[in-house]
Amino acid sequence: MKRLLSFIKKYHFLMTGMILIILNTLLLIFIHNLNVLTVKYYFLIFGGLFLLEIISIRLILIKKKPTIVIGYLLILLLVILNLTGIYYVRVTNHFLNQSFNNDKREYTNTFYVLSLKESNYKLDNITDMNLGYYQNTPNINEAIKEFNYQYKVNTTSYEDILDMFQKLDTEIHYILIEKNLYTYIVEAEDDLNEDNYTVIYEYTLTFEEIIEPEKDSQENENQKESTGMNNINIYIGGTDFTNQLYDFNMIVSINKDTHKILLTSIPRDYHIPVYGMGGKQDNMGYLGAWGITTSMKSLEQLLHIKIDYYIKVRTNSLVEVVDTLGGISFCSNKSFYTTHATILDSYDDSKGNKLYVTKGCKNYNGIEILTISRERLAYPSGDRQRQKNCQSILISIFNKATSPSILKNYQSFLNSINNLYTTNIPRNIITDYMKDILNNNTKWTINTQSLEGYDSSGYVHLTNLVDYIMIPSEESVSKASNNIKHN
Repeated sequence: MKRLLSFIKKYHFLMTGMILIILNTLLLIFIHNLNVLTVKYYFLIFGGLFLLEIISIRLILIKKKPTIVIGYLLILLLVILNLTGIYYVRVTNHFLNQSFNNDKREYTNTFYVLSLKESNYKLDNITDMNLGYYQNTPNINEAIKEFNYQYKVNTTSYEDILDMFQKLDTEIHYILIEKNLYTYIVEAEDDLNEDNYTVIYEYTLTFEEIIEPEKDSQENENQKESTGMNNINIYIGGTDFTNQLYDFNMIVSINKDTHKILLTSIPRDYHIPVYGMGGKQDNMGYLGAWGITTSMKSLEQLLHIKIDYYIKVRTNSLVEVVDTLGGISFCSNKSFYTTHATILDSYDDSKGNKLYVTKGCKNYNGIEILTISRERLAYPSGDRQRQKNCQSILISIFNKATSPSILKNYQSFLNSINNLYTTNIPRNIITDYMKDILNNNTKWTINTQSLEGYDSSGYVHLTNLVDYIMIPSEESVSKASNNIKHN
């Protein structure tokens, strides 16, 4: 023990230097792997650390008690700075590795096999029975094929979904229907009561989205030229509680040359041609049942732009993000009670309390922000105002997440962000933008716009069912498209 103490006393100065060299090296490696800093920041960081090390050594070599104490205090500060830097850089690097290009381009559809309750049909005797299905159901052929692996049935296709339900127990014994479509139809049609049917089988299938080659490469090149190589468009789709349909739709246009970000909101009920469906139209929110690629391609057709990447946002995870930030500010131009209760994973608003939103700006927690983001009936403009509120919420999250206060909950915030979305954006795209921000030190401006339209009624869910739709305004679409291209 005495030898060890003697060795430490004799070589403590050398050991201290070695510790600092090791810490500096580790910090350098982590920062290099992060790949967001330019050369000038390397000089600033490591030049500053080296200067402090030289000063601390010089103070210690003076061999006067006050200078020795100050010297070792500086060394302690250097150790703390290095360890702190290593921690934050390591956490950031891990987040970037895990949180970008993290989507397998997969989506799911859940299917029901149902019968009339009074018929008392069971799954056990379904073989060789007649099963009806609606022909425009997402992935219906794959669903039939999967079901027939276990149960051999006779199938009948219907062009009219209401006719199919009317033929139940006469022409057909069972119906195969997508869960979301079934939920919608029993809510929308007074003649169809959910209590009259029995779900005898439920199964979920996962599908891989296939991206078809672009048909007109010259048109796409022209689009890229008009927007500039440093302008990218990202589609953000926010799912509802089903995690399949998209209540929130936005295109984020980012231009590295002009340092502008443009948020373009698309109303949930915007009635547009569905990509790959031969000109058939449907509400924007339902396109997610066919996968996010269908939503992206449909918007590309509508706006005549190229959408480069997408982000699929899990609605429920918004609560965790906002709570980790300690809440965010929301400003309302009126006071009102929300239509929906402050609850998760349910459309049954009797299970919770309504939220009172006060006029003016106020800090709200996660579940409150989620409830506000869902609100549309409290406003005369309905979904138009909801999309604007979502823009405001997104900007508030961004502002708070980029403020110095985020450092105290940094890792928790990144973990909550990681649970919020999946995306096909590569990591290098993000680090390239981060590097540009740090290098130019330019303030970015955020602008917003919303697609407008006319209230009407029309066919929805690719059926012959009629419901509320918003017919796009050609002028609004043209103006929004031009703003995106010249952001």
